[in-house]
Amino acid sequence: MTWRDQLQPGSFRGVPFGVEGGADTTIGRRTILHEFPGRDAPYTEDLGRKAREFTFDLLVIGADYMGARDALMGAIEAPGPGTLIHPWLGTLRVAVTQARMSETTREGGMARFSVTFVLAGDLAMPTGVAFTPALVDAAASGALTAVRTEFAAGFSTTGQPEFLRDAARTVITKALDRMEALVGVLSKATDKDVFATTLADARTRMSDLLADAGGLADLLLGVVSDTAATAPAGSTDALTLTESLADFGAGLTPVSTPTATRQTQADNQAALGALVSTAAAIHMASAAAATSFTSRGDAQAVRGRLLDLLTARAETADDDTYATLADLRVAVARDLADRGALLPDVITHTPVVTLPALVIAHQLYGAATREAEVVARNHVRHPGFVPGGLPLEVLAA
Repeated sequence: MTWRDQLQPGSFRGVPFGVEGGADTTIGRRTILHEFPGRDAPYTEDLGRKAREFTFDLLVIGADYMGARDALMGAIEAPGPGTLIHPWLGTLRVAVTQARMSETTREGGMARFSVTFVLAGDLAMPTGVAFTPALVDAAASGALTAVRTEFAAGFSTTGQPEFLRDAARTVITKALDRMEALVGVLSKATDKDVFATTLADARTRMSDLLADAGGLADLLLGVVSDTAATAPAGSTDALTLTESLADFGAGLTPVSTPTATRQTQADNQAALGALVSTAAAIHMASAAAATSFTSRGDAQAVRGRLLDLLTARAETADDDTYATLADLRVAVARDLADRGALLPDVITHTPVVTLPALVIAHQLYGAATREAEVVARNHVRHPGFVPGGLPLEVLAA
């Protein structure tokens, strides 16, 4: 096929035209030339391809050329990009940047157009993508504030007998002992000195703050926060610790309420249990937002447990705390769903024969460097001898 056979009838927005002579096309790249003192060779900075421009002379001819002339003028002056059938380059989406039309009596029956077209791209504006872990942290902050306010309104020892204050001290001590025990069994802990100082301060000051519900709430929330901070950020320990503390209220012995004073004791105990348990659940949400999960299943499992936990805490909260916990629940659900969707699934792989974990990793992923992942996920005793015939949990490639 010759080049003449490949030529196409020209048109713009469906209006046909003829071409006389050739066509000029501006091509190349946009560059900025940087010339430095004392250096002979300049540096050119590439800013991308230059906008392609097409300049050529169009014509319409014939006894009724005026109708064709008006149609082409209308196509050129119409707003927005249009479709150009370029005789040499084919179909292009272009915009007109410059055009001129001329007619003469010497060339009666014909109108000439000199037109410059430029390739028209789409207006691609930057799009914002929500950073879902930050949304979780913001919702967690609001929920902690509401929990503090609810406790301050529901806890009181003013004008009550001493045994009621003793009962409150007992519950607070149980909470502090529980947090100390949880930190004590961490395999790796950070900020132990800060936690120890906060814990000692809480034991010293709790009696003085029994008459100041707001101050007591701040004290206990500070201990819960420092407890959560002892687990390395983003680790499974952070999730385990906060989840374990979140059931503190359920472990308290119920108070019999035959009198108004005993009812106040029961209310105070419930308020203390809710404060510690709900704060721990909120910190678990923040811990989940900071965790880099390795599989979709891991993220979904934490998501399910955390949503159930927040729902349970919200069911016994007042209206304001309920609303903030509901917002936190939505943020957690979105965060773990969005991030989990990008992760691989966990599948089962059963080696036929006993092999080193390094060989199994290479067979599965083509990368022996993932040996540690296989060993850790399956608690392999000896990486050099992974028993054949036993199923392994591995990430899908």
